[in-house]
Amino acid sequence: MHASLHLRRRRSTVMVTEMKRASVQEELRKNPQLKQEDIDAMREWVETQTQLPDITDLTLVLFIHCCFYDIEIAKKTLLKFYNFQYNVPQICLNRDPSNEEIVQIAKAVGIVILDGRDRNGNVVVFQRLIDTNPACYNMDLTVKLSHMLSTIWQLENGTAQGTVLVYDQRGFGLSHMARGSLSSLKNMIHYVQECAPINVVGIHVIYTNAVIDAILSLFKPFMKSSLYKLIKTYREENLQEFYNIIPQEVLPKEYGGQQVSLEELSEIGYNKLMAYREFFLEEDTKIMEAAAMAKSKNPGFFRTVGSWVGLGE
Repeated sequence: MHASLHLRRRRSTVMVTEMKRASVQEELRKNPQLKQEDIDAMREWVETQTQLPDITDLTLVLFIHCCFYDIEIAKKTLLKFYNFQYNVPQICLNRDPSNEEIVQIAKAVGIVILDGRDRNGNVVVFQRLIDTNPACYNMDLTVKLSHMLSTIWQLENGTAQGTVLVYDQRGFGLSHMARGSLSSLKNMIHYVQECAPINVVGIHVIYTNAVIDAILSLFKPFMKSSLYKLIKTYREENLQEFYNIIPQEVLPKEYGGQQVSLEELSEIGYNKLMAYREFFLEEDTKIMEAAAMAKSKNPGFFRTVGSWVGLGE
């Protein structure tokens, strides 16, 4: 157990930089394909959807962008996103970062969105166990933590060209997978490939072995082939292939990078969650109120497909 990390989080000297917010004006300058008339059209449509909560224009931009500026697909993805929010509270609600379960998962799993980019300019989300004790791992809470950190990043930075997911699998095994249910696995995959307002362009799994290969095979039946094909695995002896894609200098220092350690980056990320605590409390309330309204006015929105939620397309 990492008791020292727990103490640092109580008495942290790591400062969170002043909060910034992305703006629609910045996004219009950044993305020539983004048009104000498309945002307006999306806004007009949202106003007719009584099952949805109040949604900012920046959120609309995120969905338009991740759907490659196809407004009709953006509408469907937005509906799937809020359907997921309403129906999977173990991931999407109770996001108070001071809650003990979030404190504990943030100590057990290091998830950081790196300052640097891959060689193609994509955002890099890096994940590794900090505490390898399987009793400290929870799949739903890990996805919740990642969702919260991504939400903050998008609030501050807006859209990204693409997102690359990196998983260091050292210390992870079948006993960790056993801590999650089949529905947890399906929810995680459904969120990434159907709902999240990001474009995943690469999934890199480093320090793999035969056990990790077996675990990855469990994902295949639930993943679209287009997503599964993005998975690249690397044994310790061929990590140079990984560094050819993700520059070593943007990684934490234990990987030969110029950043501080993963634990320190994780601490900075947790402190930022705390800085946004009121935001998450307000968002939770907004989602719960909208879900209650949707359930009374549009119960069909809560349709269940199999053992996880969706729109049944």
